[in-house]
Amino acid sequence: IQERTSLDDQKVGIKLPRMSFEITSLTYDQSVAVTKNNVIKVATADPTVYKSIRGPIPYRMGIQLNVMTRNQDDALQILEQILPFFQPDYTLTINDIPDMGIKSDVPIVLQGVTMNDEYEGDFESRRAIIYTLDFETRVKFYGGVADRGVITTSAIDINNLTTFGFIEEIVEEGNPEASGIDTTDDNQIT
Repeated sequence: IQERTSLDDQKVGIKLPRMSFEITSLTYDQSVAVTKNNVIKVATADPTVYKSIRGPIPYRMGIQLNVMTRNQDDALQILEQILPFFQPDYTLTINDIPDMGIKSDVPIVLQGVTMNDEYEGDFESRRAIIYTLDFETRVKFYGGVADRGVITTSAIDINNLTTFGFIEEIVEEGNPEASGIDTTDDNQIT
């Protein structure tokens, strides 16, 4: 194959060993879902602005890895480089949103390994041994990051409940650096 200038020649078959993967399923993970009102807020260099994003939406993702080889020895050499890392899971630290410093540990769980040998015994047919490794992991989907202003002034009107008359207005000017991130009617997660 390396001596050929073009691999478009009909005489060149598939080169083995070969690996491929595909996403096989994506289902909502209700067991770790958070309420819709959760908001993650992070301070910025500007004390009058903070970054805001809604809480993540959790999903379970199925992934399938296929290992196709010409003989059993090649397949087992590939598997012995993969399988020892999964007992039955392997945990990765993912940078979910680097701008906000949000990271999460994501386990990748090996669900099972199956083998398929399509060799019929004919000398002219190609033997293909396919090992299929099924994995499951958890992923989180986030909405867009928004810049929000920090509340620096609050005004309260005091009224008489009996006469519904105006009594007094109290205005408080705050220092955003002293108070940190101020929440509106959203919940704050830290």
